Order: sequence, then C-alpha cells, then structure tokens
Amino acid sequence: MGLQPYTIEPEYDRQAREAILWINVWEETPSLAWGSIIGDILQNSRQALDHIAWTFAEAGAGGTRATEFPIFRNEAKYYSTDRGGGLYKIAAVTDQEVRAVIESMQPFSGSSR
Repeated sequence: MGLQPYTIEPEYDRQAREAILWINVWEETPSLAWGSIIGDILQNSRQALDHIAWTFAEAGAGGTRATEFPIFRNEAKYYSTDRGGGLYKIAAVTDQEVRAVIESMQPFSGSSR
C-alpha cells in the first residue's frame, strides 16, 4: 500500500443538515481495523454530545438517567415528552436558548423530509 491509498472528502449539505464523508480508495482496501477506528470516532462524538446535554442539565434542574443529546429525523418523536422522546431526553435542560439550539441541530430542522 502506498502513502496515500485513499482520500477523505467531507461534504456538508446545510439545507438537509447532513454531513457526509466520501472515502475514495485508490489502491487496495484499507484494513478491517478501520471499522473499529471509525466506530470509535462515532461513539466518542456521540458521548461528546451527551456530555453537552448533561452540562446544561446540571446547570438547570440536574441531569437524570434519561438525559442525553436527542437526535431525531422524525419531528413528532423529537417533540414527544414520552419516554424515549426528544423533549423527554432534555427535560432537565431548562435554558430555553440551549433547547432552541438543540432543536435547530435536529436532522428534521430545515430539511425537506
């Protein structure tokens, strides 16, 4: 394998609020270890988002076991206060500006889906 067996091209569609990473393989397929590395990156990113939700929950009413950063493609599920719903997950976040930012980051926000 040469020094540059692949390239990674990030693409962000602001209208659809989606980030895409294009991986172009120029030589042989990367090692299966890449699956573990990419999975680790995604898991760490998810944990960072949850930590943000916890930080704002602690500043307000205090976090609960249900506190996590909600990510929903379905608007109705995001607005649900039932267990597992988006607003349920951020119930302890009392700052309305923070809630508005979290809502604006949802895949359904501003998208044509």
